[in-house]
Amino acid sequence: MKTGGVLLQEKTKKNLSITIRNLTISDITHQYCNWLNDKDINKHLESRFTEWNMQSLLDYYHQKNKSELMLAIIEDDTGTHIGNVKVSAIDKNHHRAEIGIIIGDKNFWGKGIATTAIGIVAEYCFDVLDIHKLTAGAYAENLASINAFISNGFIVEGQRKEHVLTPSGWSDVVLLGKIKSQE
Repeated sequence: MKTGGVLLQEKTKKNLSITIRNLTISDITHQYCNWLNDKDINKHLESRFTEWNMQSLLDYYHQKNKSELMLAIIEDDTGTHIGNVKVSAIDKNHHRAEIGIIIGDKNFWGKGIATTAIGIVAEYCFDVLDIHKLTAGAYAENLASINAFISNGFIVEGQRKEHVLTPSGWSDVVLLGKIKSQE
């Protein structure tokens, strides 16, 4: 689902400048594919159940890009694609959507990239796409992701007990939501 050229820029709290733009076919690279197959990167993602190759990633891109807003996170100093944000389950009747994120380049973990990206994409969803409510989910042990959402005003709406099976056993899923502020 392309919506214009979606181009959003902002600095993180650690003064890194990032751009959020539409994911393009040129972003479908071996590096991206490697992120999805890296057990350290994908351990909190449902994509860990797929053995990714370039063809399966291209197929995924073509399928999802029709109905979802797939965005690339670019680190501005180097122009490097370091992660993605996906806005999915877009319900135009109820003005709600789900948001998910991956920071695939481990060199950018812990630098506030996810927190900044969630904030600017949420604002875009509320202001441009006329979304009333955004939701997200995270494995309970993925505290970095949960905190990135909470830092952006998402609240914990619930927890699904022992909802996913991980290599370390059953894990809860934390459900988060944010409603567009009434200003």
